Amino acid sequence: MIFRHSGKPSCAMRRTRHRRGLAAFEAVLLLLILAAGMALLAGQAERSRSRLRESLADRQIVLLREAMAAYHRDTGLFPPGEADFAAGDAFDALQRVDASARLLQTWPAPAGQQGDAHVDPWRRPYRYLAGENAEAVVAENGGWPVFVSAGPDGRFGGSDGPSARADDRRTDELRTTGSAPAAAGPTSPRQCSSCRSGGAVREGGPRRGPGG
Repeated sequence: MIFRHSGKPSCAMRRTRHRRGLAAFEAVLLLLILAAGMALLAGQAERSRSRLRESLADRQIVLLREAMAAYHRDTGLFPPGEADFAAGDAFDALQRVDASARLLQTWPAPAGQQGDAHVDPWRRPYRYLAGENAEAVVAENGGWPVFVSAGPDGRFGGSDGPSARADDRRTDELRTTGSAPAAAGPTSPRQCSSCRSGGAVREGGPRRGPGG
């Protein structure tokens, strides 16, 4: 007896193909769910890192304000400014006075960035607005120079231009609820003209020795 194949798949073959199709679909669906979950977790982690950096920047700004106050109490002046608003000389001056140096030892920074007290949490240098090129800002701030971080976007003044302070962090715009240290002495203290060589000039003029 001769059996002829009809060319049509049997019910068992159809069920097998159906199960294989479902398995492949389920595998693709599972991969899509895993990818979406990983993307969601990555986004949450980045938002957490961003919030941490912003919180650290606010704490750094408060610490810089306190360090300037401590420096001023001990010397009667503020750290020197630079023509290009770089903050290197100002940080060096703060490190040379015990009271402000002790504060900078508690510098809050992200992991791996501790001890780097001249850059913000986004690893960008601070600006220090002081001296002749920043007279208007200093006068507006009661005679205090201003440390500035460019904030998350890395642009000083924000994306709307230099007049918009946007997400900058500044010592003249503290974002915390605590009170800022009060400026000691006159409202317009002079900058130190001899700090680079380690000297100091007080409000009333140069320091005098015991026989001066």
